[in-house]
Amino acid sequence: HKISGRYTFEDISWMYDITFELINHDSLNKVYLLGGFTSDFKKRLILADIPEEKIIESTDLQKVKQTIKKDKVKVCYGMINYDYLDTFASVFKEDEK
Repeated sequence: HKISGRYTFEDISWMYDITFELINHDSLNKVYLLGGFTSDFKKRLILADIPEEKIIESTDLQKVKQTIKKDKVKVCYGMINYDYLDTFASVFKEDEK
């Protein structure tokens, strides 16, 4: 199973090609991690000196949505595997109906 034209699903080396250090800024409130690689992402973000208390891990997209709403997040960026885009979009578009 491939996650892109370049990487297999099990290959997480691409996480180290991304300069996550650039998001380590005072304006960063939280990073929400979902999916099967949350622990790998967490390790990578900690290596980027992002404080662990800002990193939220979950396996439940609805719960993350509720947390984002509760925290009154105004701007939220997603880095999503392309096979999860439709699911992610449908959950976050529910309120627009």
